[in-house]
Amino acid sequence: MFGLTGVLIALVVLTIALAGVFLMRPSITAGVTGKILAFIGLCVLPALCISTGMSSTCGVPNKRHTAFRATAWKATDKVCMC
Repeated sequence: MFGLTGVLIALVVLTIALAGVFLMRPSITAGVTGKILAFIGLCVLPALCISTGMSSTCGVPNKRHTAFRATAWKATDKVCMC
């Protein structure tokens, strides 16, 4: 329904929300369950965001679909490196 981009956006929003909660109320992390929640919010969710973002190919063309022609560049063509 939402696709990989929707999942990535949801993970980023959830990570930011949990980080904001821990910033405003650090006393939440005093107990064992708070420490587990802090670990999930500050370590696991950002890792999921990174892995999801790296695995998505939003707007990046696939190399299998691009064709390279050897005749496109000749040895006499000059490339300006300005």
